Amino acid sequence: MRQKLLLTALLFSSFIWNTAKAGETEPNNAWNTANTLALNGSNTGVINPTGDVDWWKVTTTGDGLLSVTLTPLSGKYTYVELYDTLGTIKLAGTYSNGAFSISSDGLAKGTYYIRVYTLYSSDTSSYSLSNTLIVPTQAIDVEPNGTRAQAKVLAVNGSKTGHIGYYYNNTRDTADWYKITTTADGSLTLSLTPANGQYVYLTLYDNDGTTVLGSTYSNGTFNVAKDGLAAGTYYVRVNSLYTYGFAPYTLSNTFVTPSQANDTEPDSTVAQALTLPLNSSVTGHVGYYYNNHRDSVDWYKVTTNADGLLRLSLTPANGEYVYISLYDNNGTTLLTTSYSNAAFSQSTDGLAAGTYYVRVFCYYNYKFAPYTLSDSLFSPAQSNDPEPDSTRALALTLPLNSSTTGHVGYYYDNHRDTTDWYKVTTNADGQLNLSLTPNNGEYVYIFLYDNNGTTLLNSGYSNGIFNVTTDGLAAGTYYVRVFCYYNYKFAPYTLSNTLSVYGNANDAEPNNIGYNGAYLAKTMPANGTVTGHVGFYYNNARDSADWHKINYTGTGALTVTCNFETIKNGGYPFAYLQIWKDTLAAPVYSNYTSGPSLTASLTSLTQGYYWVRVITYYNYNFVSYSLVNTFTQTTKASIRVVAADTATTCTGTNLLAFK
Repeated sequence: MRQKLLLTALLFSSFIWNTAKAGETEPNNAWNTANTLALNGSNTGVINPTGDVDWWKVTTTGDGLLSVTLTPLSGKYTYVELYDTLGTIKLAGTYSNGAFSISSDGLAKGTYYIRVYTLYSSDTSSYSLSNTLIVPTQAIDVEPNGTRAQAKVLAVNGSKTGHIGYYYNNTRDTADWYKITTTADGSLTLSLTPANGQYVYLTLYDNDGTTVLGSTYSNGTFNVAKDGLAAGTYYVRVNSLYTYGFAPYTLSNTFVTPSQANDTEPDSTVAQALTLPLNSSVTGHVGYYYNNHRDSVDWYKVTTNADGLLRLSLTPANGEYVYISLYDNNGTTLLTTSYSNAAFSQSTDGLAAGTYYVRVFCYYNYKFAPYTLSDSLFSPAQSNDPEPDSTRALALTLPLNSSTTGHVGYYYDNHRDTTDWYKVTTNADGQLNLSLTPNNGEYVYIFLYDNNGTTLLNSGYSNGIFNVTTDGLAAGTYYVRVFCYYNYKFAPYTLSNTLSVYGNANDAEPNNIGYNGAYLAKTMPANGTVTGHVGFYYNNARDSADWHKINYTGTGALTVTCNFETIKNGGYPFAYLQIWKDTLAAPVYSNYTSGPSLTASLTSLTQGYYWVRVITYYNYNFVSYSLVNTFTQTTKASIRVVAADTATTCTGTNLLAFK
């Protein structure tokens, strides 16, 4: 019985050995003669005779972890090793005399080789061999994508899955490249999740694929965010932190745009300035970056239609510090500048109507901001004077006893309207009062000039309502110059004028000839009154004397009284009353006063003409007067007209007889 059982065992063992040996085929002692082991399949083999080596090959269909399990059926210590292509690079290997496994993760799909042999060269063994491939749930990325030129499209706000660092045929997939194309400025956030807990790098590049915009790594879900990106194509590189690492991953992106619309490019020079409509607002982006270029400056132009205060307001929407600079029409002369990281305004007053330029830029040259820019023009209530009026020749007419408004000192295009000229024509002698109101509290001058526009007659200045009053002016055209006390200031103003005349009418000119020569003295009516003005000034000349004559035809006393009118600012000037019988001799009467009148009482006079002169004591004084003569006529002048032998005699007061 025992012999029978032993025979049965030997037969069974022989069956198993023969069956196992049938699983492999010889020769398979080298990698290039390896038997095929089906993926996720199993087979059997025999190491016999001693020193025998069996090679197997398995072809994977995806990236993953490849496990090889070997069971020595004879209890002998048996080696199993996993090799890369060509059977030279060992990926894993160990031995045992019982069932055991080896594995290698991070393998890309391909054909791998398995070597089986006994630990001791004197042993033989039978075995069973199986394999298992475990693939990640994340789909592999489309290869090739190992360079920027091969980058795969990553849709905006989309996601991709991929494998990085997987190995095959002595080559490791060290980098996966993607490209993402944005159509607007904004913030790009990349998110990556390594599915196996290995450390993976994520790098965002500019359009050149070399300029790093953001980079970091982690073994868990992490982000790389970059704000201030202009529209364009950016590149993303995924690689393992360690050169031997690998990971399946999920890559996604989120792109967020500012609520403020972008300005129209290009607008980075004065010549490209965008129009900022008057009393309106626009939105824009400044400092956004793309393709190694930063949109560092936005230019606008605003055209005002009146003098006034131009207010620019800017709101940086992301809290960055942003500048506003206001330039003159040339785009280079800086008028005002300011900055803030919150809503702010800057006001520039004293601007004349015209086109100005606005420059918007970040305080720090590496920053960016979406913004809202607005402008407002505040014009004075007083209308401007018509230009040009900056010279005497261009003087505007200021009607007598009227008012006008104007602006002086307003600036535009590197020119300041420093002076306004007016001309006022008076129709009588008197006192001319000029009144000016600077409507913004600035100090403003009034100069009153003679008719030549150069001889200064009077002046004054103030930052409130003030008057410049000039008395003793003869009728004529005078010039008024309005300008600011400080040459960098400006003011809207109201200018008015009033002429105050004297009660006594002026005498008829000319009657101011001197002592010698043909006198132009006007004849006074006997026992009558005449009025006149002496000393009044115009056109660089002063009416220095008034001459009158009396045809004295009486006997007894001649009384001449000169009554003086109070001047406008009160009081009486020193004035002379002089009377001559013969102007080549001494006057028969000469006296002066600073009072209301002078009276000359003359007796024992011979009949004939007497000359009366009224002058002021000082050559800069003036006076309005009335002149009264009183005498008793005893002889009246007569005119006899002889015609056709007929003589007719006419008599009348102060008439001369002609024959």
